[in-house]
Formats: sequence, structure tokens, C-alpha cells
Amino acid sequence: MECTSICCTSPLIRSDTSFSSSFPSQKLLQSVCSPSNLLKSNRISCQTSASASISSSVNGKAKLGLKDFIHISDFDKDTIFKILDRASEVKALLKSGDRSFQPFKGKTMAMIFAKPSMRTRVSFETGFFLLGGHAIYLGPDDIQMGKREETRDVARVLSGYNDIIMARLFAHQSSPKEAVKGANVVYSDVWASMGQKGEAEYRRKVFNGFQVNEELMMLAGPEAYFMHCLPAERGVEVTNGVIEAPNSIVFPQAENRMHAQNAIMLHQFGL
Repeated sequence: MECTSICCTSPLIRSDTSFSSSFPSQKLLQSVCSPSNLLKSNRISCQTSASASISSSVNGKAKLGLKDFIHISDFDKDTIFKILDRASEVKALLKSGDRSFQPFKGKTMAMIFAKPSMRTRVSFETGFFLLGGHAIYLGPDDIQMGKREETRDVARVLSGYNDIIMARLFAHQSSPKEAVKGANVVYSDVWASMGQKGEAEYRRKVFNGFQVNEELMMLAGPEAYFMHCLPAERGVEVTNGVIEAPNSIVFPQAENRMHAQNAIMLHQFGL
């Protein structure tokens, strides 16, 4: 699975070598497959609201304490649901065709990709643009963080140029089969992600029996949704029947990641 980090920049940078610690006084988000998508997806009841009401609610709020967002578990349930509610508001506004809500106007975002991703790049770049900002893509060959240049130096330079930094790094998680029983959501990912393709055959043997299929979904129950952060290898970690089933919300999930990311960035900026 991918690991996405977001840093809102600050002039104060420590001389640490790790990516996260290179942005000490900045707001940092680190999530796996945009987990905030898990809680809403197509269960959101979106009501179109005028941009004026959103703007007034923004101006009326006390500025939030700006905190690093290392992982979703660092925030309490109320905060996460506030972010998701905000995602729903902004999504409804964008769906209405109203483009007057521009909280990121005049702001730039550097997007660091240690490994490529179509969905991560397009959702962040499009979302930031729709809210008035400008995103700059930095691929693996552009930056080579930690190889061509030390991470702390990259942090200093990019912090001076940009208001926010997003980084897609290498990470992996997997869930035990037992967790499926009685679950509200069954979430899967490819068994061999980018950078692990040489281990594909080995991983298929190790994960044999962990495929999400119709039988497994029955253990979760008829009310369970299926999610996947894509791309999916149909017939490997998940069957075609599960992806195309009525309770699969894979593609609404792919769209909603953009709105969830927008809401997280608004939260990070204190807007």
C-alpha cells in the first residue's frame, strides 16, 4: 500500500535525516490509502451549499492548532468526522459547478513521488487546482531523496518554495483473514506493490487463501462494503465478481479520495 505524507511548510527546519523529522514545526499527514475514504464513500448524503456559507463557516471558526498529521490514529474520532463532513461540503460545492471557493489561491504544493501513482497524483493535483492552488510534480528521477541529496536539504529547499508538500513513499500493510468476520468494510490491496514485483510469485504463495472472494464476503455479511485503493489485479487478491458486486464501492472511493484529501489540507492550513 502507498503511504502519503503532507507537510504544510514552515521556515523552521531541523537537521534530521528522516523525511518526517525534516519538517518539525510543520503540519504533517501520513495515511495509508487515504483511510479517511473508509468512513464515508457513497454513504455521504451530499447537500449542495453555497460557497458563501462555506466561506463564512471558515471565517467563523477559531483557527485550529496546527499539528503534524503522521497517521489517522493521531486524531480523535470527532476530528476525523469533522474533516469528513468538510469533505462532503466541498464535494457538494464542486459537484454543483460552483468554483468560487478558492482557499488555496496563491498557494503552491510540491508533490514528491518516490514511486509513481496515477490516482494519487491526479487526485491531489486536480483537487488542489480546483480549490485555487498550483501543484508541482516531482517524480523519482527528479528528486532522488536521500540519494542524490540529503532529505534535510530537500526539506529546506522545498519549504522555502512551497506552502505545502505531499510525498508518496514506500509502505505496506496487510490484514488477517479473521478480521473479515462481521466487518462493515472489507479492504484489500495488491499483494505485490511497486518495488515488489520481483517478489510477486513468492507473495502469491504466501498470501494464498487471503483472496477476497464471494465466500469471504459472505463471512462479513450482506451489509459489508468492499473497498480497494486500486490498481487491482482481478483474479489475484480479489475476484472480478467482488469488484463488480453491488456492495463494491471501489470507484466512488477512488473519486472521494480527492475530496477527503482537500478536506485534510484545509484542516492542515487551519481553514
